Amino acid sequence: MSIYATCHGNIGKDAASRSVGQHTVIEFSVACTHGFGEKAITTWVRVQGWGQYWSTIADKLKKGKEVIVQGEVYEREYQGKSGPQKSLELKATSCRFLGSKKEPVAASDDAGDVPF
Repeated sequence: MSIYATCHGNIGKDAASRSVGQHTVIEFSVACTHGFGEKAITTWVRVQGWGQYWSTIADKLKKGKEVIVQGEVYEREYQGKSGPQKSLELKATSCRFLGSKKEPVAASDDAGDVPF
């Protein structure tokens, strides 16, 4: 049984690619924040994208970009400096780009024509 999830947040650093056999894997992390103010909690999700789709958008997966990523969630165990560690990972099937804090929204010349 698989668990599929949607992750919404900002990319932590530019995507990196690596080869696994004949395949290219695109990897990046997304910071998903829930809550407000001092009670806000950020969960980092490691994302892997396999296939041609991910190779074509890899150059757009830059630090700070706001994205919604969907895919299969799994937990990976690894040996860290302080002993066994776990990380939340997402084998992504789709990615949608949203606005970014670094990219200002263009002002509209029709702002005075808004009826409400």
